[in-house]
Amino acid sequence: MFLSARHIEIFIAIMRAGSLSEAARQLHISQPAVTKSLQHAEQRLGYPLFQRLGGRLQPTPEAKTLFNAAQDVERSLLRLNQLGQRMATLEQGTLELMAPPALAQELLPSQISQFQQRFPQLHIRLDVQQNAGITNRIAQGEAELGIVHFPADNPGLMIESLGNSCIVALMQQDHPLASSEVLTRKQLMNASVIWCSGNTWWANLIARELPGLKQEKSQNQVNYFSVACRMAAQGLGIALVDRYSIPSLIPRDCKVLPIVPEIHVSSGVVYRRYQALSQPARLFINALREVLPDY
Repeated sequence: MFLSARHIEIFIAIMRAGSLSEAARQLHISQPAVTKSLQHAEQRLGYPLFQRLGGRLQPTPEAKTLFNAAQDVERSLLRLNQLGQRMATLEQGTLELMAPPALAQELLPSQISQFQQRFPQLHIRLDVQQNAGITNRIAQGEAELGIVHFPADNPGLMIESLGNSCIVALMQQDHPLASSEVLTRKQLMNASVIWCSGNTWWANLIARELPGLKQEKSQNQVNYFSVACRMAAQGLGIALVDRYSIPSLIPRDCKVLPIVPEIHVSSGVVYRRYQALSQPARLFINALREVLPDY
């Protein structure tokens, strides 16, 4: 039979206090409760821990040996409790995220910054991957959370919607279409659009929402939204990009126009279905959900 944590706690208190009554007072319990716990511990061990000699409670040699080990257990429990407290207040821990470049370059750095201002001791690891492969990587355990566009169904994953963005058009201010307040889909059909060839979801979305806009009409192709924006700023065409991906510092001679009717882009977070989320992960999801609809 083994001693419980409560047995050890009361045994240490008796050793330090030198009496059952003082141990009971320090532990804020009754003396009979201390006596009963001590008797139970001795029954489990099979030998006495204390003897009353000369009117005083004296520890046996076995008790003195156990006391050294019990103090090691006490210190370990203290470290365990301290670790638990640090994790409860996010003073310790790691959050592993995975996101495509479109979200990682503009949206997530500001959100991570705000999150770490609240929890400065938390470690955050952001792994930037192509959107199409993130769900499989999350399912394989390469990160705890994946923030993606158009999250795909996967039996091993949970999906939580974070809201909707939309496709917008970025161009130079002297572009022939820049004088408009909004761009219609019809206006885009004959425009030179920078094709984002590396974004499968973007190509599928454009094919569905702008079926007349053909890839072969586009002189320039690139596989990153941020680069598409830079190319548009140089007059190389119109960048049709997710609103989240517009650079925070766009050149003054550029203009961003909404498209009507809107072309919606959904975003969500994915994580493993059969693995509980850490507290940092859940809090980060809540933080994203609060900001994304208004971003």
